[in-house]
Amino acid sequence: MKKKNSKLVFEEQANSMVIDIYRDLIICEIKETRDIDCLCYKNPILEPLEHLRQKYNDLVNKLLEANSQMISERLVKEKIISRIFKDAFNKPDKPQNETYIEELIRKNIHDLLHYESWRDIDIPVFNFKTKVEIFNLGNISFYPFSETDKSGEWWEYIKGLTEWKKVFCYARIKSPGDCEKALDYALINLNENLLILKGLAFPFGDENIAPINTFNSHFYWHNRFIRLNTPDENIKIEGAPSTITKLGPFQRIFDLQNDLLYKISRKTLEKINCILLRKEKQKLSKMENKFLQGLSWLGEATISDPYKVQFTKIAFALEALIGGEANEDELSTRGITASLAERAAFIMGKDKEERIIIDRKIRHFYSMRSSIVHGEGKEISILDIKEFGDLVRQVAFSLIVKIEKIKDVNELQDWIRESKYSNCI
Repeated sequence: MKKKNSKLVFEEQANSMVIDIYRDLIICEIKETRDIDCLCYKNPILEPLEHLRQKYNDLVNKLLEANSQMISERLVKEKIISRIFKDAFNKPDKPQNETYIEELIRKNIHDLLHYESWRDIDIPVFNFKTKVEIFNLGNISFYPFSETDKSGEWWEYIKGLTEWKKVFCYARIKSPGDCEKALDYALINLNENLLILKGLAFPFGDENIAPINTFNSHFYWHNRFIRLNTPDENIKIEGAPSTITKLGPFQRIFDLQNDLLYKISRKTLEKINCILLRKEKQKLSKMENKFLQGLSWLGEATISDPYKVQFTKIAFALEALIGGEANEDELSTRGITASLAERAAFIMGKDKEERIIIDRKIRHFYSMRSSIVHGEGKEISILDIKEFGDLVRQVAFSLIVKIEKIKDVNELQDWIRESKYSNCI
């Protein structure tokens, strides 16, 4: 008997997962379609739906993994929430026929798993002139604005901005995926290639030359007016416009309560404040200096940069926090990765199992850092950045608890050695 294709098997599993959630929603007696949004956002008022959020998140993650290059989280949620569940519960007093619902589920899941799309995305670039008809840099092509371009709606949008007269060309990137996925791909690739261009020919430290960049990327409002050409897609899955404004940041204002005080204990904050106060008097231990340097690099890593740059800054933060050679030759013998992994494991881990997990995570992420530094072309995702950043931040928070007793790397290494051969820390 012939085995089913793994993609078809998963498609059937995904259909079953959606049907299972749908039936649970019926049991929860949904009254309004807006209540279904609680699958995405925690709402204490609708506690009966809380147990479904994990099921729903598992489904979304598996769908994203199955067609990771082509579909975004936004599209998955739109299909599951709006096209399936909200349609199914549009009239709670008159539920849809289950056969109709199953067909609806099968169609939308099939579309998500089999969707393929490639489109050209055009992004304005400022302070960059080119006299040739086309300039290629990797997978990016730079074009001067033609008279045809300047007679269209796109150019009218661009002219509405203050610095439109500094725009002479645009970059075209063939991008995979739905509208959001394609836009992210295009912007990431363009920013990375512009860095390469600057590395090849841009003068270092010359303030008299304007920076080449994507339009408005140096403002608080990053309104990028982008043209999306007609995609070559196998399934018509969404109605994307031909001209789009890519918004971001206007970044929200830092909220002290939610962004800091809610996430860090008062005791930890007090210790950090004490270190900062002693810094003004130049009375810090070597370990405290390392701690502040590590936090500074973590702060640098939150600045918008190509993913590889952000990831490497996080690695710098880890090295600043707990790296460095002790007086002995142990580090050079064992290697930097092993030393960082062991130190992080004992600083953070409360028991053997936790230390093993932390050790493995540090080795994994630090090997990715090594691949970047040695030019092995390792791809970094935003998820890698978040996970590695959160992990190193926890190293910092754990280190602050012990920092009063550990003055330098030698004492750190001595403490770890004692911890390894004792029953308690």
